[in-house]
Amino acid sequence: MQMEIYGTSQQTIHIQLMAALGKYEPPQGMLTITSGDTVLDVIRRLGINAELVQMAFADGKFISFDTALDNTRRLLLLPAIGGG
Repeated sequence: MQMEIYGTSQQTIHIQLMAALGKYEPPQGMLTITSGDTVLDVIRRLGINAELVQMAFADGKFISFDTALDNTRRLLLLPAIGGG
């Protein structure tokens, strides 16, 4: 859903946070963002240390943290995972 408020476009996107990031997921998994907001803006807004996030996908496509989320419907964030 998109709406325009005083010349600034806003939209609501679905956020999915995997594994340890799940505790930061917004209510109902939805977040309203403003035109030009990037992945890093969303990470910070959710209170997540950016170093905890390894990868981001917008509508199923791998994207960098400086990618603007205009016209994005779904954002998936994956944590860094270690193993041995």
